[in-house]
Amino acid sequence: MANFKKLLIMLLNMDMDNTQQLYTPFYQAVAAASLNYDVSMVLTADAGLILKKGVAEKIFIEKSAHGPGARALYEFIRDAHNAGVKIFVCSPSLTHHQMTGDDLIRECTDIIGSATYIEMAMDEDTQVLTY
Repeated sequence: MANFKKLLIMLLNMDMDNTQQLYTPFYQAVAAASLNYDVSMVLTADAGLILKKGVAEKIFIEKSAHGPGARALYEFIRDAHNAGVKIFVCSPSLTHHQMTGDDLIRECTDIIGSATYIEMAMDEDTQVLTY
């Protein structure tokens, strides 16, 4: 069994109407960070829209493992950021959604290109999960 030290979570085409699907990668990122893994997330294609200011604040998770009541997707993103998870958006996603860096929430670590996240994924110490 390989001894991975890093986790890369790739979010590609997320269904904005499937709230359970949207929060799960962030919840898993927090779990991995709490186990002392170096965790990075890359949001590309339609998933990049989640990082636009005002979007995740309006998406609510009705039923979650965190008790009764609705939580905004933004809270899960903030939890991941606060746990030390690095959250990146792919530059073509910004272009596709006609956004700039100024449109992104503060929890977005940086804007990266395809070559960067491919290098991250190919690192021998990295395990990759895709959504």
